[in-house]
Amino acid sequence: MLMLLILLGSEGRAWAYGENTSYVCEESEERSYTPWGPSDSYYTKAYTINGPCDTLFFQAYRANGWGVENGTYAQYSVDNGTNWIDVLEIKFAEKGKWYDFHVPIPKNSTHVRFRSAGGTTLKRAFRNVKVTRATDISATTTSLDFGNQCVNTQGKQVAHFTFNNTTYPQQVTGTCTDSHFTVEPVDVGDTGEASVNVIYSSSTPGTHSGTVTLKMNGVETSFTVTGTSQNIFYFSATPEKIYDHGTVSANVEESIVGEDTDESKSAQATFTAVPNEDCTFHGWYY
Repeated sequence: MLMLLILLGSEGRAWAYGENTSYVCEESEERSYTPWGPSDSYYTKAYTINGPCDTLFFQAYRANGWGVENGTYAQYSVDNGTNWIDVLEIKFAEKGKWYDFHVPIPKNSTHVRFRSAGGTTLKRAFRNVKVTRATDISATTTSLDFGNQCVNTQGKQVAHFTFNNTTYPQQVTGTCTDSHFTVEPVDVGDTGEASVNVIYSSSTPGTHSGTVTLKMNGVETSFTVTGTSQNIFYFSATPEKIYDHGTVSANVEESIVGEDTDESKSAQATFTAVPNEDCTFHGWYY
């Protein structure tokens, strides 16, 4: 029976390979090496990571030697191999057995590898090296302004975001600190760009604002929203009210749109009449 050795500090993680797990590094090839002499530090070839990281998984094996062998380390690099950091000391309780290991690594890691800091002529081998994709979501939309909207109507705008998933498919949901704004959930895959619809419901008059929070697989991102709900009136003239020899002869531009208040209702409304080329504008009538 294989033993599972986990060195994660104060918090452990359960994990199993599954078809719904997304990887940014996945190499099943077995690599082995034998360091020579106590002063040598021997390294495996680096494994390249393609995307934001979450957890490094691998299997390790030692073929010979006495007692509990140590001095072998898993490492990561965040600068394409210029510098390396030990993340886990690999210990083998017995020789001739494969052991499973996993440990979180920084999201911005670019490579992982294994090294032996001194030791004897012990043969070590590694296989099934996998790095899971980090779950991440980031709003590229910073704010949405719905402007003025008539009471008891709805407005819809689109917010954009980028994402990465450890497991997929996932659903992105959203909430807002102001209940006048709601978010329509959207399903996403393992990585890419997507958008969600934000709805502004003008159920009560006034100016409304809040923070929308998008959530996916335990991570979140946010942006702001604003909007004003008003009782709106539209005062306009229509072309049918303007005649020249009994035919429609001019275009009329709407001239006043505003909040339904006594002050707005008493405002002067003006219109511009633009006669057709072959007609003469004679005047208005009510």
